[in-house]
Amino acid sequence: MERGTCFVRPTNLFNTATFRLALSYASLFALSSAVMFGIVYWAIQEFESEQIRKSIAAEVGSLELSEKADRKDALSKELAERVAYPGQQSFEYALLDAQGKRIAGDLQTLPNQLGWQYVNDTGPVAPDGDQPDVLYVFGQQLDNGRRLFVAKSSESLEELRETVANTFLLSSGVTVALAVLGGLGVSALFVRRIEKLNRTARNVMDGAISARMPVSGSYDEFDRLAVNLNKMLARNESLFGNLKRVSSDIAHDLRTPLTHLRHGLEQAKAEASSVPEFEIVVERSIGEIDGILRTFGALMRISEIESGGQRANFAEFDLSALAATLYQTFAPVAEDDGYRMTSAIEPGILLRGDQAMLTQMIANLCENAMRHTPAGTAITLGVKVQKDTVVCSISDNGPGVPEAERERIFRPFYRLDQSRTTPGSGLGLALVKAIAELHGGTVKLVDAAPGARFEIRLPRSAPLPAILQPAVRLPAILPPLQQLSRNR
Repeated sequence: MERGTCFVRPTNLFNTATFRLALSYASLFALSSAVMFGIVYWAIQEFESEQIRKSIAAEVGSLELSEKADRKDALSKELAERVAYPGQQSFEYALLDAQGKRIAGDLQTLPNQLGWQYVNDTGPVAPDGDQPDVLYVFGQQLDNGRRLFVAKSSESLEELRETVANTFLLSSGVTVALAVLGGLGVSALFVRRIEKLNRTARNVMDGAISARMPVSGSYDEFDRLAVNLNKMLARNESLFGNLKRVSSDIAHDLRTPLTHLRHGLEQAKAEASSVPEFEIVVERSIGEIDGILRTFGALMRISEIESGGQRANFAEFDLSALAATLYQTFAPVAEDDGYRMTSAIEPGILLRGDQAMLTQMIANLCENAMRHTPAGTAITLGVKVQKDTVVCSISDNGPGVPEAERERIFRPFYRLDQSRTTPGSGLGLALVKAIAELHGGTVKLVDAAPGARFEIRLPRSAPLPAILQPAVRLPAILPPLQQLSRNR
């Protein structure tokens, strides 16, 4: 086996969680059935015993009527007739005189007292109902001193018990068998679905980052898991692509300042002959290094924002007041540089987010508009609400951006050809996009006909009462506007 290869042993159905779960439920059902059987068995036994006792009591009552008849030996004749023709009840009888001598009947084992007794061939027994051929016997003292005993066998009760027990055993066996087969079937189904997910996961681990989890379309928990995993894989693929592209862009864009830095140092080493000349080269080199450090700082900030871990400072604030403050800050600078900056800001728009990040986002867009358009351009900062969305926009009537470039300019280090001679690292719009996405929003560039308009759409919050609107202070993250003016 090659080193690094992931080997997974084939899944044994009997070792799957679904099969164990099905078996556990089968065991629980079998236990419940056993408890139910015990209750039903006891109830049926009591019911049948009561029926036997009631039938014996009815028979005794009927024979007492014969004893009271005005015919000589009427009860003896009645017993002889019933012994000869037992009918469906199959009672056994015994009629004794006052001295205990048998007069009539076929009951062989006589009880030693009146009332209810339980006997078998060997004599009286406990009425536990577990012994075969138990006779339920009732003895009654008649008016003339004689004693009458009527008995009935418990054979019908034994047959009923045996039927109930056999039925329970059969049903329990079928239930357990079906549970095991069902557990195997369900386990096979689940294992097949899980193996597809595992197979895709192994492909991703082996380098196929474009592979996606299969979705059956049943919208069950496996499909929901697959959809979420696919979103995660798509996110990872995007991050890998960004990392690869950013790595290439860093190597490309930092080559120029590093080359300038090395060339200046070599030139100073070869040509500089005085301290002032060396100081000029050192100051220029420090400027190049500062630019490189700013680039790496912007990259680190974009990375932190894209990781989604910068939501600790989210709070509700008045976006309208923030935008108005930024307009008041940028408008004088724009006017000094020959721009006409206006605003269209709806009041009282409340937003939940990181105020410092959103300040930098709007500031970057304002700076971008002033840096990449000619003097005399009209720039408008707008904030409004559309249904459930807050729309923040920066528009200008400058030369605009070609349609083919409108998606690419949000990539790190990407710059239009006409913008490569202007100051900047090409990370400002990438930072704008990262901040917008962190707040659950989107950013896009549309044609303003003429010019360009950047639109940031963010989830809307409830309006803030005017009396509660706090004063907005610009955070220190806002870039120095004097430096912006000097760069122009």
